[in-house]
Formats: sequence, structure tokens, C-alpha cells
Amino acid sequence: MVAKIKFGKHIPGAIIYNELKVAAGQAQLIGAYGFHRNADKLSLYEKMQFFKKITELNRRAKTNCIHISLNFHPEDVIDSAKMREIATQYLEGIGLGDQPCLVYQHWDTRHPHTHLVTTNIGFDGKRIQLDNIGKGIGADVRRRIETDFDLIKAEGRGRTMTTDKGDELSPVVYGQVATKASMDHIVSTVIRRFRFESLEEFNTILSNFNVFADAGLPGTQLNNRGGLQYFIVNSSGSKVSVPIKASLLSGRPTLKFLEGKFRNSSAAAIDFSGLVKRRIDQVLFANKIAGEQHFKELLRDQGIYVVTSPGHALAVAGSWAFVDTRTGSLYRSEQLGANYFADRLRGRIAYSQRVDPREREWNHCYIDQVLSETDYKKGFAAVLNSWAMQGVLVKCWRDKNGQLKFNIGHVQVDPGNWWPADKKISSYLQANHYLEPASNLFYQEFLNRNPKQAITLDREAANPILEAMEKLGRFVFSSMADIISVLLESSGTTTISPFLMQQRKRKKKL
Repeated sequence: MVAKIKFGKHIPGAIIYNELKVAAGQAQLIGAYGFHRNADKLSLYEKMQFFKKITELNRRAKTNCIHISLNFHPEDVIDSAKMREIATQYLEGIGLGDQPCLVYQHWDTRHPHTHLVTTNIGFDGKRIQLDNIGKGIGADVRRRIETDFDLIKAEGRGRTMTTDKGDELSPVVYGQVATKASMDHIVSTVIRRFRFESLEEFNTILSNFNVFADAGLPGTQLNNRGGLQYFIVNSSGSKVSVPIKASLLSGRPTLKFLEGKFRNSSAAAIDFSGLVKRRIDQVLFANKIAGEQHFKELLRDQGIYVVTSPGHALAVAGSWAFVDTRTGSLYRSEQLGANYFADRLRGRIAYSQRVDPREREWNHCYIDQVLSETDYKKGFAAVLNSWAMQGVLVKCWRDKNGQLKFNIGHVQVDPGNWWPADKKISSYLQANHYLEPASNLFYQEFLNRNPKQAITLDREAANPILEAMEKLGRFVFSSMADIISVLLESSGTTTISPFLMQQRKRKKKL
């Protein structure tokens, strides 16, 4: 394990850094120590306000932010529960056990790691001494944790903390690669990286890589003896290779061994369903999906494999399984909710191709009015806040070719009917670094502060567009200035106005 500690003066910046990773689907908040609510109930505003109240108890302290990353070897088996335990022991060891702390698990690199955001200002306003916290006390705590949790040591074993590209998984094709070696790699990697609570769930994950673990039918010799053998299967699930006994593979992944894994996965389970649903929803929102296969391909780009025929007793009718390679978790439709069953998803896929022309036109007219009245000279933060207070939001996404796209709409209008930003506004947003993670985080925080309200537009009105303008303009939304300033600062944004962009173009031509 390697611990990296950074000291700073701006806690909101450290929080936003991690929240942007969450918005991008590359991290998850797994712990909130010392807060008044559970981690999954805390809004971004509440997290920042909580730390603000503490740091204001000591305005003289120049350093009040501690941002720690704990990095583990790719071969270390670390689930979220174990990561929280390590974070707790590390904080207690360096003298910050009583401090509020946000714990984020990240998946943006090949090796498992977690980020801790805390402060050295106590609840009594006194500053906690941090002298020698890294190389002295911190090194002793790190060694103790490596021993207690049986982790690969950062020193003394001749192995270094590097990422392992061999950890990547892809479906095996029988006859193109060595059967035993490829099967060995897939089985050992799945066991190390994923949580599963039954043989059925284990096979659901393996099916994405064309491997099947067979315990035999009831009454057969293999089943009676508790044996297990592995096969390579084709795309339809039919066995195409000779069986390989579990005892011949690395780690001996026998049925008895897996049963221990089932119990450990159940005990250490943490709910990543919200993260998985968010990535599914983003794919449905940001793309015109040609069909079910296209939907699967788009999700696979987000690290989610879809099994439309889970084929086990736990699944109910119309249930799909979603295997998330980033969090090492598996969820079925019934665990995610009614909107994630096959019929609902097929309906949402079909809806991604349709728009309501009238509502789209209402939205377009309102957006045109807001944009025409915008004073861009006030700076990007002021512009973004002005739009938000009028209910206008921007969503950034990438098409299948990786090109940045922006949709603009009123929060009361269905996102499917938002209007694509023109080239000028798209360039303005992109020049100010308002990209996917920032727009997703801002969109979610806006909805947390301003729940959607019911709105009915009269389609038979004499002038429905004017009626829409009047009704949409009636809503008043809270200021988002506090979030915007920190969000843009963390994104490295420097205000660039359309006027400045034109000046730069003229200079290039000259």
C-alpha cells in the first residue's frame, strides 16, 4: 500500500475533484464519517457546508484541507467494506480518527485506490498538528495496515505499485487462444475483482467472457461429489471446449472455495446500484439508440455488460442482469427498479428515437429568448448561474464518434426534447471547459435543490408557444453561485466570452 497526502487551503476543491469522478462514473462515495446523515443521503451542498462550518472555527489556520489517497497493488483483493476499514484504521493511526471525513472509492486506474477528504481543524476550533505525518507516523501506520489486512507491501518484496494491464478482460474465442491459459486468466480475474453470492451469479459474470462453471446436474457423479469444471462456450452458451477441472486452475477455484467467496461477498456488500442506474440513464439520455444491440454496445463502453437472459432461478420474468466491471458488482432488474426491466428499457430505447415536436418547439423558443438576453461579459460563472435561475440547464455528452455535443433545455421539459446547442454556444461552453463530469454534477445538484414541479401546457391554446413561454418563465429557481464557483475552479476554467473568442479568431486570420 502507498499513501499520498496533500495539504491545502480549499476543501471544496478536493470535494469537487472527487464528485466530478462520481459524476463521470469513475468513483463512488462509500463512507461519510462524522456527518449527520448517511453517505448516500448527502448532497454536494451539505458536504461543503459541513466542512465550511468547521474550518470557520479557525480562520487563522492557513492549511485546513487534507486530501489522502491510499493506493493498493493490483493483486490485492480489496472490496468496499475492507477499504472503509483500512481508511478508518489509517485515520485513527495518524491522529485524525475523530475528524469528519469523506471516503471515495475510485476506478479510474487499474489498481484499487481510495481518496479521503478531511480537515485538520477540530470541532473545538483548534488546529491538529500534522508534523511528520507522512514519513514518520504515516509510514508506521501503513506497515501495520499491510500486515493486518495481508496486503502486498510497498517495500521489501521486490514488487512495486504499478498498474496491471493484464487485468483486462475480453471474451475468449475457442481455437484462437490456449484454452487453459485464457480460462485461467478470466476465472482468476473475475474472482478477484467481482462480488457474487451464488454460482448462478458467478456464471452470469463469466458468460460475458464465454466461460461457464459447471457443477453438474443433480444426481450426477460430479454434482454428488461437489465437483466443478470449467468450459469455454460460444455466443449462444453452448459448450465448445473440453472440461478443465477447477483443481487445475490457479488458486483452485473449486465449489468449496467459491462458497467461501459467496459468504464474504454477501457480508461485504455495498450498494452501487445508484451509480449503475446513473450510467444507464446517461446512455439513454445522451444517445439516439438504434436498437437493443446498440444499447448493449453503448453500455459496454461505460464498463457495463448486459445479460438479457440471466438463466438462473433468482431472475424474475423480464429481468436483465447488469455486470459492472468498474465496481465489480452485479445487479438484476428487480434490484434496480421497475424502469430497468426489459419491457421498460425497450420502451425507453424506442423513445430515444422519438421527440414531441410541440414541446421541443416550446423549449426552443424559451431557450432562444434566454440566450438572446444573456450578458456574456459578466463571465461564465455568472452566465451559468443566470441560466440556472431561469431553469435552463446544459447537458454535455459524446456521440458514437467521440464528438462533444451539448443539449440545452428548461428543467420542466423532458430532456428528450431539449435543443442541440448551435456551433457558437457549443464552442463557448467547450472553451470554458464545461464538459461531461461538470455538467452531470451540476445537473444533479440543481435537481437536489430544485425538485421538478408538475406543468401542463395547453395544446389547444390560441398561441401555445406564447403560453409555454409564460408558464416556463414563471418558475423561479435558487441561485447556484456557490457550487458554480467551486466547480469551475476545480475544472480549471478561465472565463472566455464570445467576444474574446472572436478576437482570437481575427488574430489567427491575421
